[in-house]
Amino acid sequence: MAKLLSQKKHNYFRPPVLEEVLSCKVDPKRPEDVAVIDEIMQRVGLANVAPSTRRKLQGLLASFLLQAARLEGRRVQYGEALIIGWPHSKGYWRGRSEVGYSVAKQLREALVQAGWITYKLEAQINLHDGEGNCSGYLIRGDIPAIGQSMRFVSSDLVSEIRIGKKKGRKGKAQAPVEVRDPKRQKMAEAREASRIKGIWKRWAQHPYVVGNVTMTNAQRVFNNADMTRNGRLYGAWTNMKKEQRLKGKIDGMAVAEVDVSGMNLTLLSAMSGEPSFPREFDDPYACGWNDRKQVKAYINEMIGAGYHMRWKDGKMCQKVGLTKESLKLLRDEFVLPAFPCLKLLKKGVLDALALAYHESEIMLRVVEGLDVPAYILHDCLICRAVDSDLVGSKLQEVFSWYCRENGWAVVLPAYTIEQADTEKKSGMGRVA
Repeated sequence: MAKLLSQKKHNYFRPPVLEEVLSCKVDPKRPEDVAVIDEIMQRVGLANVAPSTRRKLQGLLASFLLQAARLEGRRVQYGEALIIGWPHSKGYWRGRSEVGYSVAKQLREALVQAGWITYKLEAQINLHDGEGNCSGYLIRGDIPAIGQSMRFVSSDLVSEIRIGKKKGRKGKAQAPVEVRDPKRQKMAEAREASRIKGIWKRWAQHPYVVGNVTMTNAQRVFNNADMTRNGRLYGAWTNMKKEQRLKGKIDGMAVAEVDVSGMNLTLLSAMSGEPSFPREFDDPYACGWNDRKQVKAYINEMIGAGYHMRWKDGKMCQKVGLTKESLKLLRDEFVLPAFPCLKLLKKGVLDALALAYHESEIMLRVVEGLDVPAYILHDCLICRAVDSDLVGSKLQEVFSWYCRENGWAVVLPAYTIEQADTEKKSGMGRVA
């Protein structure tokens, strides 16, 4: 029987996760793809709209068809139902793109009326980023084939940056911090938007193509008005599986992923002034515990909580088999003695979102300093495989510059290079 939601292979309870939540990411690429979109709009009663609304509906409908095709892939592989999350809150749509709440509502109502989607899941918090309500709609079985036969390109409706909402307790969204000087804030946002647009221009010269999707942009998302928390970039490739991403091409050439090993732990270690690693290292999580996945899971949960004495066994810890008893032993006898830098953690001050800002700054500077194309995926860079060694070296160079600029101990991070059907390579980290 088809599953309504993604269900992981763990025996502990977890809330439902919608694998695809609608967002305007792409446009139809070719004239024939635009013709398909226009024909659909005619069939569902959206032909007689203003030109500006038509343009927005084209982008959102194209994104819907792409996400429907992705869900079909999950249905075939995992037996999941074709359920897409459709956010209902105005806050979700604000700032993501030029497509606003009213256009999203207009498309949803038209697709429901035409029988393309059917309400299936009651509204729940949008688990993608904790903002607003998100209902689940079952997509009619013949719809994904439309998207599978089309080609898509990154949409120019997407905004360069977005100031998201702070997350309160239990993931509840709170309003952004009030801006004291709106004029200065607007200027700061314009500078950052211009910077991201410059990255997009670089990418447009060397598009990243995966299957039927040509990608050239990603939105930078901050979680506070000062733009010092989060700052990661989110593009059409962000939610793709690694196997799919590695099948992509840049300039028609095979790609590789240059992935920092233990980015957050390496940042904290540098910030502490006394790095926790030996002079040369390949695994920043090495601490004497025999299960690396458990060490990584616990440290990541600790960083997420912003508290070095975390005792709860959360989802990541449960997934790798840690109990409260083994977690306490791991924390007290291995992790804290090996990584005193974790004591720097403080919720809302130095936690996952604060570290994500530094990570994103480093990755942006790498891309800006390279003469070859590289796409950012959090603590990873997607580049042409022939450039992967160069990108790894540049990554270490920029990381060390960033350490000096901030007055931290200088650390060059360890990293891995992974390519489809090729053995993974490692780059050694060093403490300067």
